[in-house]
Amino acid sequence: MPPAVTLEERQKKVVNFKVRTLWTFILLAGYFTILALGHMYLIALVTVIQIIVYKEVIALASVPASEKKIPFFKVLNWYGEPGIELRIGIFSQRPCSFSMERA
Repeated sequence: MPPAVTLEERQKKVVNFKVRTLWTFILLAGYFTILALGHMYLIALVTVIQIIVYKEVIALASVPASEKKIPFFKVLNWYGEPGIELRIGIFSQRPCSFSMERA
């Protein structure tokens, strides 16, 4: 026989389910809104996500670096971030298909 679930536990699960469902719809709506707004907003979203992920990676890597007492570890890593963004941006751009000249 399955263990009996108390009323309090069931209410906690229902509240948790409602909160998760609400945030799921909020995140989906936000994503599709940014997608519908166009290229610039999507580029901004991708850039923000890249910066957040880079920040997390640096935070994880800084723990061993602080134990080894490496000077200016975070400064040097964040100094490289704009270069990485620039390199990714240069290689991912395609040539424009329109001309600025008047016909």
